Amino acid sequence: MGWEHYGRTLHARDLALADGKVGEPDASAAAGPVAPQKIEVVADEDARSLLLGFESLGENCEFGLVQRRFGAEPLGLLRFNNVQLGSLLTALASQFQDMGEPATTEMVPFMNEYFIQDRRWGLAMHTFLFVGQQDPDVLYKKLCRRIAYLKDKLLSDLAEGRKVFVFTGQSLTMDGLRALHAALETFGPVKLLHTRVVTADAAGFPDGRAGEVVSIDRGLFVGYLRRPGVTAGNDWDIAFEDWLAICRKVRSLVDASSVAAAA
Repeated sequence: MGWEHYGRTLHARDLALADGKVGEPDASAAAGPVAPQKIEVVADEDARSLLLGFESLGENCEFGLVQRRFGAEPLGLLRFNNVQLGSLLTALASQFQDMGEPATTEMVPFMNEYFIQDRRWGLAMHTFLFVGQQDPDVLYKKLCRRIAYLKDKLLSDLAEGRKVFVFTGQSLTMDGLRALHAALETFGPVKLLHTRVVTADAAGFPDGRAGEVVSIDRGLFVGYLRRPGVTAGNDWDIAFEDWLAICRKVRSLVDASSVAAAA
């Protein structure tokens, strides 16, 4: 699809810019949102700006592709990853220590694409780089530096508490969601959005309709989608409009809470 490949190109460019600044005093500047781009399929600057205020923590690539659909290409450690809750909780407990170090990081080919992952926790990440494109030894060293940079950026964003972090996945229970939010709040005033399909088993969650958001606790939200993002045939079928409605409502709730706290 044209929009996906266009976004992938923008994302690769910004990662390359970040690679060139790793270790410099102003490295964080490389991670800022790029200027609005001309996107033929979807030209919605309001949606793009909205979605840049969110960041995916897993469990798959769905929300990363939602951002891509609307021209938002932030750099994030877990944006295009396979993430399991237990592994994420363990990684958070150790503050992602040594993530990106060669001793803990491996690069493996899967369906001709290189994946980079932590040996301890998995957290396998797409690189969108393929066997034969680059010398694997050179690529591995670059990707290790990239992982370390994105890890530091995530820790900084968690501490700052301005973004809303997103975790999808139908197997998550309410107890698991609360445990994840508590783990994230050890870093800062983190807001967490969990999305689930309306037909999924309740698992302790309140009922909701597609596009709706329920506030579970301060800084903790559940949004409802009309269908899973992945079909039984393992194809993407994302409910983009539900995602936009959910993010708009969460943003409104977060902003209202901030105003009330300042009053």
